[in-house]
Amino acid sequence: MDDPAARTNSAFGKLERIQQILREFQPDIGPFIEAYKDIHQHPELSGFESRTAEAVAGHLRDIGAVEISTSVGGHGVVGIMRNGDGKTILLRAELDALPIEEQTGLPYASKARMKDREGRDQPVMHACGHDVHIACVLATLQLLRSAAQHWSGTVVAVFQPDEETPTGAQAMIDDGLYPLCPRPDIMLAQHVGMSKAGLVAVRTGPVLPAADYLEITLVSSGPGANPPERPDPVNLAAYLLTRFQAMMATDIGSGTFSSLVCRDLHAGQRGDFFTNRLEMRLEIKTIEASKRDRIFDAIKSITRAECDAIYAGLVRASFQWTPRAPVTLNDTPLAEALQDSFGRHFGDRFWVPPMDIPVEDFSLLSGPEPVPFVYWKLGSTEPDKWDKAVKKGGNILEHLPSNHSPKFAPDAELTISTGMEAMSLATLLFL
Repeated sequence: MDDPAARTNSAFGKLERIQQILREFQPDIGPFIEAYKDIHQHPELSGFESRTAEAVAGHLRDIGAVEISTSVGGHGVVGIMRNGDGKTILLRAELDALPIEEQTGLPYASKARMKDREGRDQPVMHACGHDVHIACVLATLQLLRSAAQHWSGTVVAVFQPDEETPTGAQAMIDDGLYPLCPRPDIMLAQHVGMSKAGLVAVRTGPVLPAADYLEITLVSSGPGANPPERPDPVNLAAYLLTRFQAMMATDIGSGTFSSLVCRDLHAGQRGDFFTNRLEMRLEIKTIEASKRDRIFDAIKSITRAECDAIYAGLVRASFQWTPRAPVTLNDTPLAEALQDSFGRHFGDRFWVPPMDIPVEDFSLLSGPEPVPFVYWKLGSTEPDKWDKAVKKGGNILEHLPSNHSPKFAPDAELTISTGMEAMSLATLLFL
């Protein structure tokens, strides 16, 4: 017969043993801070992460007892630490940076520039915290290597390229991530945010929404030989965007989260006197597939109806749907177990966050067969700066830079040490 008290005592005992391991085998964080600064100072755009991948592979060799594979799904790096029988836990970090010009004033600030996939010269900055994630996973592997006599199983560290696009997770799967490494029983990932450094946040259920692109092409035609006499797709597109937002507010309504944003709109070329073709790209974010389908169907119906009503069918519409990222949905039992352990370990440094609205391809690392996972958030803002901003009141974004800002500058030492502690605790808990 199940004994809740005995189960609770067992859980407390396990956490106490893990905490003892963390205290006894915590590595010197200094080398990992230096690794972070080096990667931060030399960022690379999605698809071009060669130097970053080489640096990661070098650090894995320094840690030792790790089987290393490189160039997986592009510049992806995989490190496998085998330590006897037991579960396989996958830890994920990302390699790529963003086309943003850094304005932090840090002594190790990026001055890098490189050409993107379209051949455009771009400034480059780790404005999302992927450099922090790399350092956290490397430090975690060092701790696990030192404490090998206290755990059994396999740890797979995946350093993923192309997360910002996001296409890197699927590319690694397509390039044979499995059976290059054993299929995991559980996957773990963390991501820095703009809350106070030292905080750790885990929620159950949806963490981040799914995102899809819907590209709409409007082409005008007509009996007249003079193109300027044909219907103007630009005016129609402006009206449609207003109709779409009204539809989201009224027809789609409340319930689970959904949003619609126009990410790109192009018509004609500079100097043209007229245009008869327009292309716009909408990003739709949802939690439920049924709501996504309702939004897509409504957009198509509205567009076709307005083409007929306003221009008597002289403007034709075509549609192309492209999935961008799936829902990031934490496994409830695993997330609850981590909430309990993080809550008791971190105390008032732990909290349960609301759902966030960026998107992620982490869940795709499971491949075609779903693998349960937990994805959590790390605070990164220097505590003094955070406390001063809170005292000012109002919207915190008015006072502090968030991810993807040219001024985003995590408290490196506190954030990386906390991230190592959280990732190590979670790995040992599930092993």
